[in-house]
Amino acid sequence: YRPLDEYRRWMQEGVYFLGALPPPNLALELARSALLVHPSNSTEASCIAAIEAQAAGTPVVASAYGALPETVQDGRTGVVVPGRVETEEFNRRFADAVADLLLNPQRREELGRAARQRALSYYSWDAIAQEWLAKLAQLLQQKAAPFRQSKPLLSV
Repeated sequence: YRPLDEYRRWMQEGVYFLGALPPPNLALELARSALLVHPSNSTEASCIAAIEAQAAGTPVVASAYGALPETVQDGRTGVVVPGRVETEEFNRRFADAVADLLLNPQRREELGRAARQRALSYYSWDAIAQEWLAKLAQLLQQKAAPFRQSKPLLSV
């Protein structure tokens, strides 16, 4: 990562580099944003930035790296651009994906609605707790299976 000041040279009308924000402000800014652009080459296990944007109803344009293809559903909650981030080809396709969505507000809104619904369904604390409970119940059943027999192991 680079210091934020290095990115400020790309600022133009409609592009803002806000730096760190407290959570309530972050949620507000994400909800006000047309897109979250995330051309990452990091092997993140989960991309909290993409999840937060989607929870705010903001579609994501992301690279197909790390967990991003699992977090962002290509064509449903955003756009996932395959390829290596360092290449000219990737940069062209990524910029095209961003431009296509910026020029199509109806499509952006559709993706944003689906993104929010998916984030609330899959990433809310309730959804995560239910997923963990189901997984734990499955593991307990597997561990207990050898002890469930039709005949008692010991008779007295």
